[in-house]
Amino acid sequence: MLLKVDYHQIKKAGAIAIAFEWVEEEGPEYPLLKPMSKLTGIIAALKALEIFRKKQRRIAGCFSNNIEPATIMIIGLGTIGSNALNVFMHQRVKLIIVDKHPDSVEDRALNYVPKYLWHNCKDNIKILKSDEDNILNTKEILRNHLPNVDILFFSAIRRPSFRVPHLIDMDMLNLMKKNSILVDAGANDKDLVESSLSYPEVDKIYYVNGVWHYANDHIPTMAAKDASRILSKAILPYVNKLLNSGPINAILETPALSKGTIIAGYNYTHKYTCKKKKIPYIPVNEALMQYNSLKKRIKGFLKTI
Repeated sequence: MLLKVDYHQIKKAGAIAIAFEWVEEEGPEYPLLKPMSKLTGIIAALKALEIFRKKQRRIAGCFSNNIEPATIMIIGLGTIGSNALNVFMHQRVKLIIVDKHPDSVEDRALNYVPKYLWHNCKDNIKILKSDEDNILNTKEILRNHLPNVDILFFSAIRRPSFRVPHLIDMDMLNLMKKNSILVDAGANDKDLVESSLSYPEVDKIYYVNGVWHYANDHIPTMAAKDASRILSKAILPYVNKLLNSGPINAILETPALSKGTIIAGYNYTHKYTCKKKKIPYIPVNEALMQYNSLKKRIKGFLKTI
């Protein structure tokens, strides 16, 4: 049984908490998120194939002339989507890629997909353009293709926008085949996918309008050894900064760490997280200044005892 999170009790602990996924270098680049995004793409794609086999009672890949390959639509070919693409292409499925930069799809795909595989299988790939400025047109394009889709793999992530039109709404699910699969690898609750709800249980699937859904915030934990090794290598430079300068100075001196700090000085300090969780927000620098001031007052008081 899952316990309700008590955000007030968490901040009362006085800890400084830095979220890996929000550590942001110039670019923007997310150096701690990207390695996990690669792993997420791989594992989520494998999970999609597993759910498909169980619910459709057939395999997705074309490994024999007697097997009809599944049609998989990938929306968003970033780090997650590109790594998922690599998994799916090895299955020799039919692919539809929906991306806002269709002209660069091949170049980005080849960062993760072997060249021979891309050129051997590209005739089974259809590339469609999504348009952020004309979401209605994009939805119409998707509607035209959804009836043929067996697995909808959603890896487009929009941060940190709020309450924008859904790219996949409830009515669009009715266009898909019964018992088809929707995987929201970004696990963004009811954002671009209206029916998406993330769950902490790594094997949780749920059924909406005839479509099996999978959305999980902790996909890399399904390959914990790989995740630990990869993440340890990425996090080491930031750990050194925290150890050498102390957490407060390191955060104040390092913009990447400052942007990733979600709790400091008994306050929540990450704007997006606070808005999503509906909890009070204080900028990290202000929270740390208050914390330092409090520490000095406590030290002064202790000297008088």
